[in-house]
Amino acid sequence: MSTRMQLIKFMAMLAMAVVLAACTVSRTPTAESEETLAPRTEPTATGTTRPEATATTVPTAQSTATAQVAEIVCEAEGTQVLTPVVQVQADGVHIRVDNRSSVERFIFKQESPTSAFNQHQAPPGISETVSEEGPGSWKVICSDPNDYPQAGSSWVRLEVVDPDGVWLPDRPACEHPTGIHPDYVEYFEGRLPKGERRDPLELAREDAPRELPGWQASDVVEPAGYPEASPRKVRVKRGDEVVAVLSYRSDGEGGWFFGDILYCQGGESGQP
Repeated sequence: MSTRMQLIKFMAMLAMAVVLAACTVSRTPTAESEETLAPRTEPTATGTTRPEATATTVPTAQSTATAQVAEIVCEAEGTQVLTPVVQVQADGVHIRVDNRSSVERFIFKQESPTSAFNQHQAPPGISETVSEEGPGSWKVICSDPNDYPQAGSSWVRLEVVDPDGVWLPDRPACEHPTGIHPDYVEYFEGRLPKGERRDPLELAREDAPRELPGWQASDVVEPAGYPEASPRKVRVKRGDEVVAVLSYRSDGEGGWFFGDILYCQGGESGQP
């Protein structure tokens, strides 16, 4: 009888142990689930926020990206460049001017501390132009037509970049090149000469030996400036130096005619 009672007691304890184990197993996943859900909720929320935060920074990146058109604002207080960096295009540097004054403004580009070149005459309002100036670190200013800007004027920097190498140097190597242009009768009649429907490079290979004093048989005629600019430029190289640049103008009907030539005296580079 004692053995039987011990067996019954043992069976009861075993059953209780099984029940307790089952309860423990049941509670453990629930606890783990509660503990796991909390951290999963936070990464999900954070993961949703982060892409949105990244997206909001895109306009900032775009606002500092290289522009295709230089935006210049002329105000009474001075000059603003809204696009600090602009990339050249196949026909030159595109410029849009917002002249907020009531009078015409000239847009000058500084060539040296003592000289500047007028890029555009901007009437009041919005106007556009395309400059054939090469890439580099420009300094520009809106100026009154009667005031020639000086070295101490309030110039504003504009970086003009050419990552694809579109532009080719288009100035003779000498400091003061000589310029010659034909006197077309048509000019005096207020119209353009009739051009030839041929590539300006092809025309220049025929014209250069005739137009360039001191032409040498070893001189090389090749494209210069911007490939789609008008006027179109072609240069003459002697060795590694540019000794002359020929310009061809469009007649507006698909033809090109010789406009002018800039060359170093005697056809030799480095001479004034």
